[in-house]
Amino acid sequence: MRNRNQRRTKAILPLKIVSAADGTNHLAHTLDISASGARVVVTCELIAGTIISVEYKHRRTTGKVVWCKAVKGRKYDHELGLRLENAGTAFWGVNLPVREPDTDSMELNAIPFSKVMTLLSSKRA
Repeated sequence: MRNRNQRRTKAILPLKIVSAADGTNHLAHTLDISASGARVVVTCELIAGTIISVEYKHRRTTGKVVWCKAVKGRKYDHELGLRLENAGTAFWGVNLPVREPDTDSMELNAIPFSKVMTLLSSKRA
């Protein structure tokens, strides 16, 4: 989560993914989306670095598989991180913020570390 510079939005959207390497078609769906990518569930394993074509509602763009792992407890499902290339911010059909960092709301309300250290050191005196 700390590696992302864009907020993800939960969305289950149907996708068609075509592998550029062998041309195989895969039906998939998103779990969450951002302006530049998505977390996707697909029925086969795709190697990280694989270039793919992504189709959603007659919109098509290319993308790259960033990571892929088997879904625990499901024999045929794999979850993957997808980075979209040249998709623009409206590929998903909704306006998603491009520069909004993905941070946990608990992290936003947390006390800064320097303040915690100041409070701890003042109690010792």
